[in-house]
Amino acid sequence: MDLAAGMEENVPASASAPTQSIERYADDGDLVLQVDSTIYKVHRSLFCMHSEVFAGIFTLPSQLEGSSNEHPMKLEIVTFPENQPVSSQDIDYLLDWLYNKCPTYLVKMLLAVL
Repeated sequence: MDLAAGMEENVPASASAPTQSIERYADDGDLVLQVDSTIYKVHRSLFCMHSEVFAGIFTLPSQLEGSSNEHPMKLEIVTFPENQPVSSQDIDYLLDWLYNKCPTYLVKMLLAVL
């Protein structure tokens, strides 16, 4: 019996290689995040500046997680009270705010009203 062949059959059809975010993949970024099937390369300092949780995580001894596309920090967060997973669009909004302080989605919504 070929175990490798059997294992391949158990891989879900929806499993695919993650793709890089077009707008949020900074060449000089030092933190690689994955949400859903999207990879982001961002600046660790922004997360430390705005989150004590992330600042604490980054003080731990050297970690492989988040260091490259092959070892991204996977954000599998669930929101409360809705109990819904955070999507890549949610992270796009968060990163928009962290980097721009005026999210583009808000500007687009305001322009649509005008």
